Amino acid sequence: QSIWGDEAIGIYHGLQSLVEISRVAVHEGNHPPLQYYLLHFWLPLAGSSEFSARFLSLIFGVLTIPVLYLAVRLHFGQRAALLAALLAAISPFWVYYSQEARMYAQVTFFSLLSVYLFLRLTNPKSKIQNPKSLWFGYVLASALALFTYYFSGFVLLAQSLAYFGWLIQWRVAPGQSKIPNRPAPRRRPRPR
Repeated sequence: QSIWGDEAIGIYHGLQSLVEISRVAVHEGNHPPLQYYLLHFWLPLAGSSEFSARFLSLIFGVLTIPVLYLAVRLHFGQRAALLAALLAAISPFWVYYSQEARMYAQVTFFSLLSVYLFLRLTNPKSKIQNPKSLWFGYVLASALALFTYYFSGFVLLAQSLAYFGWLIQWRVAPGQSKIPNRPAPRRRPRPR
């Protein structure tokens, strides 16, 4: 199908300068500018046809499938992860939104990546070699999700509530650490 109104506006903004994209994002305030920035760099490489403008979203749509697989496998096993990935790959809803020159595939990818990294960081069974790199990835994925679509903040809110609920559930005793990937807190001597 041909480009529709919101796609055309996004492509138009993507063809503007970075300064103009930033100005529009600040003054109009409907959407954060990451989608327009990506289109700004993508369109000169791929062209501004309907196919090439939508192909950027298709890339993020395809990349979402393995991230979904990893996130589901972490808690539900490989069989459930394969089923989730298969259902997502053949979902008419997901196929449709992965072919739109809009931000929906990107925000889903970044939000799901944020969820996966959050699950890895908070799973006590995870054997993490370098938690700093996972924390960096988590913060980056979360920031990119927010920079793509404002409502991705609800994903971060849900993660925060889950984390605080988990902390309350485990009530960490002094000198012990039930928080995964964290050293036990040091006890300070009492002043005499």
